[in-house]
Amino acid sequence: ARKTLATAMAMAMAMATADVSSAFSTSPSSLFAPSSSRSPSCAVSGPSLRSGVTSLSMATVKVVDKAGGQVAQLQCDKESILRDAMLAAKVDLYYTMKGKLFNCGGGGNCGTCKVDLVSGNLSPRTAAEEKLLKGCPPSFRLACQSCVMSDVTVRNKPDA
Repeated sequence: ARKTLATAMAMAMAMATADVSSAFSTSPSSLFAPSSSRSPSCAVSGPSLRSGVTSLSMATVKVVDKAGGQVAQLQCDKESILRDAMLAAKVDLYYTMKGKLFNCGGGGNCGTCKVDLVSGNLSPRTAAEEKLLKGCPPSFRLACQSCVMSDVTVRNKPDA
């Protein structure tokens, strides 16, 4: 019985150590990657930002303000979630502090990450977008539900 208890304790310690080490090896960007149950149908799970190098699998995202002035330009993998790429590049996406603190985290439930697609291609609108953006122009999108399919220009905070 003592040997079985010692073996069980050793196994529990090994599992606990493995869990802790894997938690610390998780990259910060993966913590914000959309889950498969709530994400749009994109091939990748999160953004991969790179500076300076562009390839066939990369897209440029230009973010402009309501007046048309450029706010940011970033590179991400094609089919990345627009919200994830913008947040990883530290683009101010939300209108208010309440939106920053109490947004739905990319679930397509709150509408606080609304952008206006100026040019380029994003994935087709999801059912969540159709519901939340009813009455908005067809170019309005939710960044959390949009996959970057090509080089795009988006207007940040179009209702501001």
